[in-house]
Amino acid sequence: MTGRFALLLLAAVLPLSACADSRPAAAAKFVKVTLAGEPFRLEIAAQGEKKRTGLMYRERIAPGTGMIFVYPHMAAHGFWMKNVRVDLDLLCLDSVGTVLRVYRMPAEAPQGPAESDMAYYRRLAAYRCPPMQYAVELPMGTATRLGLTAGTTLRLPHRRLQDALSSREP
Repeated sequence: MTGRFALLLLAAVLPLSACADSRPAAAAKFVKVTLAGEPFRLEIAAQGEKKRTGLMYRERIAPGTGMIFVYPHMAAHGFWMKNVRVDLDLLCLDSVGTVLRVYRMPAEAPQGPAESDMAYYRRLAAYRCPPMQYAVELPMGTATRLGLTAGTTLRLPHRRLQDALSSREP
């Protein structure tokens, strides 16, 4: 009887685990914007893990794509290239979408096997944005190619971006 019970239990649980494994991963949220006349698809990082990890571990960032970090109000923020394997441009934007600062952020060498966390963090460059509400990361060279400099104002879907702050992310 015990073997039969185990078989019934397995028959009940196995389909459930198969369903869980076959579900598609939660889709990332994106917003389409036009920068200097060129269309871009930016992944939204408005909260949680997405905001903490940003573009970490990506092997490449396709042309016409990037990430936009969204904050609830103007405040100074810092960025670094921890575990980021691609060179990036960082645009710090105010609440209207005006570029306040542009950084070129080269990929950092990965943490060495004998390198302590503290030593790794100390050697990473820090990129500090003045009080801002949005930050956009693009493949390095994009800002220069498009002429995006301090003072340029980008048209952003502000309502959609601010709504992402309160939406539930996985």
